[in-house]
Formats: sequence, structure tokens, C-alpha cells
Amino acid sequence: MRQRLRLATRALALGLIAATTAGAVVLSKQGDGDRRGHHIDRLFEKLDANGDGAIDRAEAEAARKERFARADTDGDGVISKGEMTAAAVRRAEERAARIFARLDGNGDGVVDEAEMSAMKKGRHSHRGDRLFDRYDADGDGRVTREEIEAQRARRRN
Repeated sequence: MRQRLRLATRALALGLIAATTAGAVVLSKQGDGDRRGHHIDRLFEKLDANGDGAIDRAEAEAARKERFARADTDGDGVISKGEMTAAAVRRAEERAARIFARLDGNGDGVVDEAEMSAMKKGRHSHRGDRLFDRYDADGDGRVTREEIEAQRARRRN
């Protein structure tokens, strides 16, 4: 049982590293400016340990091991469901803190409507509109289930 859990955990971790690396490659090719560039920069900050501008297999493996070790909080060599949940919560909290810091323009610890509006007018302006338009394939101002399914199918290919 422990061996299966270890194998499943390793497969999950390798999948996460592969998805992260592949995602960075895809994002870099899509050219959505600063946002995607920022994500790629963060990826390289985390994984490019020797700073040579490339992520090699050893660096990816070291990052995977580090992520596993952070999740294995009791150090028993396996990740329990509770540890996996706690790790996911930590990552979500860290992401929320980064987003909040970007939104809280005046640094007062709260986000008001003006700060939210300023964000919409800034680098994320029309992001929601572009997303809506992408799904609204026939341009009728409505998004149907079929249009969403068709967009998802296009993204998979």
C-alpha cells in the first residue's frame, strides 16, 4: 500500500513539474505580455538553480524533491491526504496574498472599489471581455454550453 502511495505521489509530482514547465513554454509562445512573462520569470526563479537561463532535468528533479519534502510535513517519506490538502491550502493562500498585494494599491490592507476598478483599467483591462468573446463563438452576446465545450475541445488540440 505504501509503495503504491509513493508511486502515485511521485507520478503526481512529476506531472506537476511537467505541467508547470510545459505551461511556461505554451505561455511564452502565446504572447500575452507582462502577465505571462511574470509567470515565466517566477518559474525560472524557482527552478533555474544555477541561473544559466535554462532548466535542466537535475533542476526539475531537485524542485520536485523539494516540493515533496515541503508537503511531507511529518518526514515519513509519504504524503497523506491531510498533508496534500494542507500543501494545496498553503499554495492557495500564497497565491491569494500575491493577488491581494497587487490589488491593494495604497497598501492599507484592504481593497476598495476604486482599487479594483484601477486594476481593471490597468494591465487586466478587457481581460474578461476577451475571455467572453473567445467563448462567444457566434458573436451573439451569449455563451452557450456548446460554445464552452467547443472552446475546451479547441484548447485540447
